[in-house]
Amino acid sequence: MFLLVFTALALLSACSSQRPLLLRSSIYQGQISQPGWSGKINLTINSEPKQSFTAEFDLEGDAQKGDMQFYTRLGTTLATAQWDTGVAQLNVPGKDPLQFESLNSLNQKLLGTTLPVNMIFEWANGATPTPPNGWRILRSTVESEGKPGELDAQRDFPLPSAHLSLRILKSTEGTPLTSGQSQ
Repeated sequence: MFLLVFTALALLSACSSQRPLLLRSSIYQGQISQPGWSGKINLTINSEPKQSFTAEFDLEGDAQKGDMQFYTRLGTTLATAQWDTGVAQLNVPGKDPLQFESLNSLNQKLLGTTLPVNMIFEWANGATPTPPNGWRILRSTVESEGKPGELDAQRDFPLPSAHLSLRILKSTEGTPLTSGQSQ
């Protein structure tokens, strides 16, 4: 009986362990000097049928050059995106890497829509975000006293409409945003 309880506790603790931070092992290794963030993304596309994407992530870089790694709540890597001027790459575990001509093309493939990337980086860096044509900001708060920053935005056109919700904290080595912090 003791062995059964110990095994169950060991499995539960393994499931709740923190995932590693995004490793700088990308094709741009050593070239990204901008800040990094950890957080949670939720994107709902009001298509027929409705599509929804939710993941935790680690992000480094800016709209021109960066890395983003998507995780499940348990820390399993869903995909890694890497981009630079004129090229973007999507890596999904167990599949061949996919190459794209831009970050917008990669977003379209991964999420089913393009995202307001410049607006997201403006907000993440503490500036007042400027929504691109078709998008509007519903809520925008900055990270404060260890509480994540929050961005909720709505795309009204082009159709189908979409709702984007982000929660982030600046990354410090060894401390990614965990599921419990992003609620």
